[in-house]
Amino acid sequence: MDVLLVHGMCTRDMENEPEQRWSHQAFLRLGMALGVPPTGAEQGQQDGIAIHRRTFNLERGTVRASAIVWSPLTQGLKRRLCYDQTHASPLCQPQSEAADHPSEAKGRALVNALLKDRLLDDCLADAMVFSGVAHAEMVARMQGAVLRALDPARLDATPRSRDEAAAAVRELPLQRPLVFVTESLGSTLTFDALADLQQPDAIASAAVDRASARTALVFMFANQLPILHLARQALELSEPGVGAEGGRTGSRPTALQSSLARFLMRSTPEVPARRATHPVRVISFNDRNDLLSYRLLSRGEPIAERLDVIEVPVRNAVSVLGLFAAPTKAHNGHWSNPAVLRLLVCGHDSPTPCGSGPGQP
Repeated sequence: MDVLLVHGMCTRDMENEPEQRWSHQAFLRLGMALGVPPTGAEQGQQDGIAIHRRTFNLERGTVRASAIVWSPLTQGLKRRLCYDQTHASPLCQPQSEAADHPSEAKGRALVNALLKDRLLDDCLADAMVFSGVAHAEMVARMQGAVLRALDPARLDATPRSRDEAAAAVRELPLQRPLVFVTESLGSTLTFDALADLQQPDAIASAAVDRASARTALVFMFANQLPILHLARQALELSEPGVGAEGGRTGSRPTALQSSLARFLMRSTPEVPARRATHPVRVISFNDRNDLLSYRLLSRGEPIAERLDVIEVPVRNAVSVLGLFAAPTKAHNGHWSNPAVLRLLVCGHDSPTPCGSGPGQP
């Protein structure tokens, strides 16, 4: 089995201690849930995006997990906001100008400063970059990174072109399942990249067809598809769904018309044939106290045929007297939530020993 991990918004893997970095923590917690330690560390890069890989050897087979760290793409632009930070983040050290303006730093309330520094200047800024003129370049670079992450060749070997990686991905067997674990903005970036690989790039397009046909599960943490799609829609100046003469204006674009659905339900012959016998399941995890995530589907929204969508409410951050819960923990805390990890590895109806040792994938 292949597993592709993609982080969401906010700067990642800039901690001085490697053990504190997102990629390391994701592999570590996945290994704890599987009951086996990660082995075979590999590291590489493609188009400015870092890729890490670990292997988990189970009695019933091997899990090859690759983690994509795309946050370097937006760091240069986000550094333009360093002057606004009260407490310099790792991205802004030592160039933060906060120390040069102590009166400004002291004038911001503590909680507001924490939210401004992290939630807005570091995290939401990623979504702003993604939604603007840099979108096409981010997607193009992510295409190369995803193909290289799915390519079984060692990451630390001789660099491979995108066509070489795509040719290798195209030949992977259908019987080798592919699982995605994507977070917030990383979900949209990943599936935009995959869905947009079409002709005339025949090799890459065939590779994505094979990846789609192999996909068995998609786990989405802190889904942001509904709000990110607003950046691509025309204005609705009348009542939603009702035209000026009272007629229907047509149904609004939904999450199932997104790049996620276009990737999973590709119309090339290989994919529909596979979906007829192997439906894909999409599991969306959301903490209701997360200010930056949404349900994947609005209530009553139809579900595409052979696409099983499950919404899972979770609690990553504890509410204080029902008044407040830490928004960054609510958004980024899925990998630290034992209930999420158990569902990720075991499902909802697995026996108690699942994930507690070898042979329990």
